[in-house]
Amino acid sequence: MRVRSLATAMALAVLSAGCVYDSGPLGPDDRDGRPFVEGRWDVDAIVLSTSCGFVRDEFFAARVFQNAAFLEFFVDVAGSGDLRYDGRLDRDGDFFVRQTTFFPDLDVRDSSTVDGRFSYSGRTLLATEIEDITDLRTGRTCTVTWRWRGDRR
Repeated sequence: MRVRSLATAMALAVLSAGCVYDSGPLGPDDRDGRPFVEGRWDVDAIVLSTSCGFVRDEFFAARVFQNAAFLEFFVDVAGSGDLRYDGRLDRDGDFFVRQTTFFPDLDVRDSSTVDGRFSYSGRTLLATEIEDITDLRTGRTCTVTWRWRGDRR
């Protein structure tokens, strides 16, 4: 019976692996009509509105990974590591990514959605981030709306 279970598990693993979309590394000629945006980015985040009290404009570096329509942004947060935003990239350069990160030492949950557009050249971006910060002890949430302007290095 153990051999049968192992064989069944292996067959399921092979079938599951067939469901994973991975076209491999993406080059400039293999982007399905989408702008090529992978690389390192410098981003200015300007506060448009906040219910969180005083918040300053920020500058950050991001790494963007692209596989056809799939996007990942990694943003380094000093002392906490990377925030990872996952989402999609449309053929016209529109993109949408989101992240949720828990900071247990601070009892905080940070959730963001970013809706924006890359230039077709893949050299600039303009986006709006809506960030919700929740105090996990009290349940209170405040929101910061940011305007992102970025350039690929």
